[in-house]
Amino acid sequence: MENISDLDMDSMLVRFEVLGSNLVSYQRLDSLRAGDTLHAQVTFDTENLQGTNQQLLVEINPNNDQREQFHFNNIGLLSFKVQQDIINPVLDVTFDGIHIMNRDIVSGQPEIVVTLADENRYLELDDLEDFSIILRHPSLPDGEMFLSPATIDMQFYPADPAKLDQENTAKIVMRPDLKSDGIYTLFVSATDQSGNNSGSLSYNVDFEVVNKPSITNLLNYPNPFTSSTQFVFTLTGRELPDYMKIQILTVTGRVVREISQDELGPLRIGLNRTDYAWDGTDEYGDRLANGVYLYRVITKKNGQDYELRSTRTDYLFRQGFGKMYLMR
Repeated sequence: MENISDLDMDSMLVRFEVLGSNLVSYQRLDSLRAGDTLHAQVTFDTENLQGTNQQLLVEINPNNDQREQFHFNNIGLLSFKVQQDIINPVLDVTFDGIHIMNRDIVSGQPEIVVTLADENRYLELDDLEDFSIILRHPSLPDGEMFLSPATIDMQFYPADPAKLDQENTAKIVMRPDLKSDGIYTLFVSATDQSGNNSGSLSYNVDFEVVNKPSITNLLNYPNPFTSSTQFVFTLTGRELPDYMKIQILTVTGRVVREISQDELGPLRIGLNRTDYAWDGTDEYGDRLANGVYLYRVITKKNGQDYELRSTRTDYLFRQGFGKMYLMR
């Protein structure tokens, strides 16, 4: 605003209004001397404004706050557009830290983490009511249950409003106690603060719970192998074993290598593929000769051996021993 007269004016009052809304703001600025200029700015929350027909009315010296001869040139009208947030947030679901496949086996006490991330840096994800999480199983009342802090062990971590310039992410951590065996189905959907859905369909996955501790026959992959081979097996139950080792033997029964649980890497209830890869060396690091070797797994919890869970690969094993082929 510029004072084009020869008279000084006192501190200037300015009125801002977004027409058609309840957004009104007054500001008292410095005095405006003859021939001098002042600059003003205003901030409005546009969460409830959408579309192209928005208008900002700016009025200097409203209601004749200071007497002046003319007022017609004290009014400005600016049209502006509020771009609606139309981008879907991104939903992610993990079981005990991994993304499972349909009908995978999981623990009877899994940690399920639901994460929702939004690109919007102004409307933080802070409302648990924006999530819908449903679990289905015949053992549940009416066959399904809406998961909430009232029904299971659940913690909600809203987005941090102080860090929205870095990320806008909310997280739910759930620890259901699934005491009944069988196939469960989990449905998850969510919306951001603008009402955008995380997808046209809910995330859903079937997973199997087997509460009795067991292990399938251990397989090695690849087999035959030349440089290294990893081990694949499936664990069931509610807790991980406290003792596990893999023995590798010659065809005469001599143990040439024992792989401890610490060497195998992190284990989980469900399908495991070890981080560890055996390189065809014995306990002393010496390379073994090409040929056929036997292997077996020993797994215990509280001193009790794990039961062997039957699978379609049982025919490959005799008395719990499998064969591997080292071919350099």
